[in-house]
Amino acid sequence: MPTSPSRRTLTSAAAWAVPVIAVGAAAPALAASTVPCPSATRVSVTDTGSGNNKTRTVVLRFAGLVVGQTYTASIRVTDPRGTQTSSTISFTANATAQNVTFVVPREDNGSNTTVTNISYTVVVVGGQTCTGTV
Repeated sequence: MPTSPSRRTLTSAAAWAVPVIAVGAAAPALAASTVPCPSATRVSVTDTGSGNNKTRTVVLRFAGLVVGQTYTASIRVTDPRGTQTSSTISFTANATAQNVTFVVPREDNGSNTTVTNISYTVVVVGGQTCTGTV
């Protein structure tokens, strides 16, 4: 004749089931969470060099960062002639707002006033992509 489980066995099984259900319910919410898109502002554009060694250093300030999060940021700089140059850098946020420096080749003989557009793309956790123009 089969025996029924004791009250102690049922209570023990129920006590273990509650944490498992709670953890299982939280996992989908964490998996679907996203990191907010950071915003950017132009801090400076500096042209250096001459001849074939001309570069343009662009500093952008990214805000709305999550400290400890690693980001991959790309910029595309456009001059008045429509020439575009680009640069990509990965960085780990050490503050909620920080400056990031990019160096791109410079195709013209102008100064920082010749930059007509700087567009940026930031890839955050899970491959989420954020874009903007400064």
